[in-house]
Amino acid sequence: MRGLTEILIDSMEDAVIVQNSEGRICFWNQSAERVFGYDKEEACLNNFELLLPEENKSDFAKSWKQLLTGKTLVDVETMRRTKDGREIEVIETMLPVRPENDNLSYVVHLVRDPADVRRKKALEVLSNQPQIALTLAHELRNPLAALNNIAYLIEHRMESRYLPMMKTQLAVCDSIVSNLLEFTLTGRPQKQQVPLQQILDQVFSLVNVPPQTLMTCDNVEGIYLWIDPLQIRQVFLNLIQNAIEAIGEKSGKIDVRIAEELQSARIDVMDNGQGMPESVFKKIFQPLVTTKKKGMGLGLLACKQLVEANGGQISVENRRGHGCTFTITLPKPPAR
Repeated sequence: MRGLTEILIDSMEDAVIVQNSEGRICFWNQSAERVFGYDKEEACLNNFELLLPEENKSDFAKSWKQLLTGKTLVDVETMRRTKDGREIEVIETMLPVRPENDNLSYVVHLVRDPADVRRKKALEVLSNQPQIALTLAHELRNPLAALNNIAYLIEHRMESRYLPMMKTQLAVCDSIVSNLLEFTLTGRPQKQQVPLQQILDQVFSLVNVPPQTLMTCDNVEGIYLWIDPLQIRQVFLNLIQNAIEAIGEKSGKIDVRIAEELQSARIDVMDNGQGMPESVFKKIFQPLVTTKKKGMGLGLLACKQLVEANGGQISVENRRGHGCTFTITLPKPPAR
């Protein structure tokens, strides 16, 4: 029976890790290999601290004291470290195993795949904001109906001229889903020292600035930030793309202004578009608020979440008829 039990546990979707009372890992299933990157032989030679980020060790010590009393810890949202050094968010249940002598012998860790954590967050957001789900369904219905009609025409008439139409509708669906994911799946930032110049160079290479729009940027050489570069790059991409769309087809200008402070840097993204109606401006960082004909109004909320997760602040100045200025303040690297 023991062999059968191990086979069943080994095939579970959740990562299952068993550590003894001294902290050494003594069981490690296939899902644990997939999630953390260590194979069974590597993991079982190490202490459970192998999986603990430095800033989570004190939290685990508190959990350990509770486990010693026999308490089971259910669905603990925490961080763990993978073989390649990444810190990942997990949902973990810890079960103490106490035989007849009543001393703690083992702790069983049931670790849910990080993808499940992200799905849970998305479901929580949708349950708390049902209008988002309704808007998503409405926005997806039209392009999906068009795709269904195009597929029928291709199947029955074999006409390739419908393929570009299908690609266009698929791009619409992809944009809607990406917007929703960007809003709901904001993860814990992986902060590092990054030159601001690097972030802005990447952003400028990715945006398509129309020929009638002039974009200028202050000199940022020598300015370093303490941020997650992928998350903050997405923020600047959103803001500059919004500025381009606000200007539209008329001639316009986008200015990126930089002010370096003692412990932070302030970045202003300014456009001379039409600005926002007062009704939109008052709710600009709320979901489903947008000036665009197509869009779910989640981009700026995602920007706010990402900036604040990185220890920064974001604000906006609205000049009705003359454009907007979005101001972001981000931390510089801590002093050594």
